[in-house]
Amino acid sequence: MGSISVAGYRPRPGFEETLLDLVRNHLPPLRAQGLVTERAPIVMRAADGTIVEVFEWVPGGDRACPQVRALRAGLSQA
Repeated sequence: MGSISVAGYRPRPGFEETLLDLVRNHLPPLRAQGLVTERAPIVMRAADGTIVEVFEWVPGGDRACPQVRALRAGLSQA
């Protein structure tokens, strides 16, 4: 069983559709690398404009993803 991720993204003014396009299109490359499951993501927009996304990593997929590792490394140094 994988792990569920819930992410919230707050777009800058004028970039709402750009961010929504990025969210809609970032899972296929992760799937191609075997990092996320085939489970359909849930993408929604909150009343304040925040885009909320729910998707599932394969077991260990989040730890194997170079971008997530880099993000976590940056956060641990902050």
